[in-house]
Amino acid sequence: VAYFYGAEGLIAGLLCVIPVVLLWRLLVGGANAVRDAVCAAFVVAWIPFLASFLIVLIQEDQGPAKVLTAVLVTAASDTGGYMVGVFIGRHPMAPLVSPKKSWEGFGGSIVVSLIFAIACVVFLLDGPWWVGVVLGVLATLSATVGDLGESLVKRDLQIKDMSQILPGHGGLLDRVDSLLVTVPMVWLVLAALLTTS
Repeated sequence: VAYFYGAEGLIAGLLCVIPVVLLWRLLVGGANAVRDAVCAAFVVAWIPFLASFLIVLIQEDQGPAKVLTAVLVTAASDTGGYMVGVFIGRHPMAPLVSPKKSWEGFGGSIVVSLIFAIACVVFLLDGPWWVGVVLGVLATLSATVGDLGESLVKRDLQIKDMSQILPGHGGLLDRVDSLLVTVPMVWLVLAALLTTS
């Protein structure tokens, strides 16, 4: 869908698939039907929908550079947060969901992400530096939401890492949780700001 119809097709597809999934699960009934229906809708939206924005990005002008920007900015956010959090992290951000994630680490995520986002926008995409500032801040927020979201799912399912429910692929999902949420944000920021700057 993303290849042929872009972001509009993705959103339309999601809006068509989720009601079908919800209705099917509710009609089947049984114990925990509502919970299962919500989980099924979440899985449809979480991995295939978000990951498909990589296809949307790669097909645009400067597509490979935009995908590289998304990957680098996300990795910078994760790395900055980890490094600062390990050394000076004292105040937990969400102790019940992800006890090791700290506010200090979040600050490190923003700083390192800003540096990479500005560099990518200026040198890879030939855009103005301020677009990099917007991208860095919003990418850090979305990467953090992705990390916390996966941690919340793992906590609710009482699993240590995703390889317990996705053998062979769960460890990969642990690595790309923040990227899944950040790619659509990168697409949105670049589509909105680079074309008008």
